[in-house]
Amino acid sequence: MDDKNAMIAIDEISLMDMLEPDNAIIMGLESLEDKEDEYSQYLGTFEYTIAYYYYERDKKITDREIIKLLTDIKYNLDKKLNYFTHPLGSELIANLVEVIEDEPITVHEFKLAIDYVLTSIDNRSWMSDRQAYLKWICYYFDINISADDARYVKRIKRLGKKYDISLEMIESLLVKAKDLEDEDEDLDPEQVARIEDFLALDDDERFDYLVDNSPENLDIFMSYLFELEEKGEFEIMQKLAKRFSKKFGEMFTLHLKLGDFFFVSHPNIARGYYDKALSALEKVDLIPDDLKLEISEDIKNNIRVCDKINS
Repeated sequence: MDDKNAMIAIDEISLMDMLEPDNAIIMGLESLEDKEDEYSQYLGTFEYTIAYYYYERDKKITDREIIKLLTDIKYNLDKKLNYFTHPLGSELIANLVEVIEDEPITVHEFKLAIDYVLTSIDNRSWMSDRQAYLKWICYYFDINISADDARYVKRIKRLGKKYDISLEMIESLLVKAKDLEDEDEDLDPEQVARIEDFLALDDDERFDYLVDNSPENLDIFMSYLFELEEKGEFEIMQKLAKRFSKKFGEMFTLHLKLGDFFFVSHPNIARGYYDKALSALEKVDLIPDDLKLEISEDIKNNIRVCDKINS
């Protein structure tokens, strides 16, 4: 058990002792679906703790083991906190204790939070992957390095074609938490105006507009690349990327984004942009050296994956 709960006698108290008693209204709740915001502290604690544990501490743990751990917690709320000895179980309990102290809920609500995560795991069981949920949750919270993200996206697209899955469902599997947060923020009026101006142009005008007005419109540029990819316009896509790379040769973020963009479909092209990103990164003064080293290692990992695919 983490020392963050040192003030709690883990051999004397249980989760049941800490949770609020149920009442008739609460017992009427059947699930937390469409109530995610209201219970975000609990759902987020379960999900992020699981994602971080898998990514940083145990890449061999499976969805089935997560189900077993969560079920164990759900049906043993009356056990003392030190009953949960599995490293992930212990970490979950430690983090949940903090949330319960900060925002108490009832026993039934707590069980529904566990059921919500269990349903999320079950909803990905069709993907024929022992770690389908774990890989998704790491992607969702943006914990992965870009190479892991690229592999996840590639697999989801392949499954979509294999099982003839709707575009809407595919997109739901490729949403990240930060994207949902961005949607909740009001767009800058100037940004809205730029997007409206861009959408009013035809393809030739869009090309010239992007070359002339970036890097201020880098987000629009990347969105347009994805649009071209969906249309199968690879030559235009590559031409536009080359023009941007040549014009903004010292722009680290541009080359990193281009490397990530081409990683799945054209790893040979991606490698070139990763090389340029490394070179540009060395000239960036505003990034601390320790962070720069971390970013550099991630890029080098991606390059190694590209080389392996290309060999």
